[in-house]
Amino acid sequence: LDIGDVVRRGDMVLEGSDQLEIGSLHIHDFAFILRSDGLWKYAIIADRNEDVIRFVVDTRGSHKALSRRNWATHIRLVNVN
Repeated sequence: LDIGDVVRRGDMVLEGSDQLEIGSLHIHDFAFILRSDGLWKYAIIADRNEDVIRFVVDTRGSHKALSRRNWATHIRLVNVN
């Protein structure tokens, strides 16, 4: 997968990821995030603190910041199985 790729069947943990799991992600970890066009896209964590995670979402370096209240609805873990 490359940054910005749209999720494919089996790539993403389908059930909602809880805030504890999402909160354990680190800088340079990958996840899928829900974009404003309604698609789930592969992204990398560029920066984070306790309340906000900032992702790089494409190869141009565009980014999206998600506050804690949006983590459960807008972030999904990568399926490693």
